Amino acid sequence: MLAFRRHDHAYFWDGSRVPSVTEVIRRGGSYGGLQFVNQAILDVTSDVGHLIHERIHDHHTDDSPLATGDSLLDGYLTAYETALAMLPMQVFHTEVPVGNGLVAGTLDLFCKYGGEWAVGDIKTTSRINVEAVELQTAAYAWLAEPFFGVRPTHRFVIQLRSDGTYEYKPLRDETALIRFIQLLEKQ
Repeated sequence: MLAFRRHDHAYFWDGSRVPSVTEVIRRGGSYGGLQFVNQAILDVTSDVGHLIHERIHDHHTDDSPLATGDSLLDGYLTAYETALAMLPMQVFHTEVPVGNGLVAGTLDLFCKYGGEWAVGDIKTTSRINVEAVELQTAAYAWLAEPFFGVRPTHRFVIQLRSDGTYEYKPLRDETALIRFIQLLEKQ
């Protein structure tokens, strides 16, 4: 059974530590670019990202309003609210730990998108590493099937921006899951 330890973002399957999807991708060299960014900047942006994900989860769990009154967060949350209104997306679950004994991760969105079961990832970074997100969402779709009983056939990323705008990108690389499993097998 899967357990997630939030304070250090560690996953365990039947008591044994398993790597996260992000760890597998990072060790495989597909995350790229972040090694050149000042660690203090990465820590602040990571904290902001976590707060935004928590707010989105609370909104879908108990209908909490997205707006916080915090100028640092509200632009991103406005962007998400706009995406919800504009995209053909019906969200069923958010921030769900999924795993299979080999690897685990927390998927941001499990939803229907245009009538198809989908997994979506939310990013608040200024640039998206599409290669890494292709691998990440392919892994989440694979891991989601046993948890939800359906295999998501659509994957996407929504990039939220601090100015209240967003960009939706469908992810269509059909080789992404095979490449993710190859990375996993090398570790």
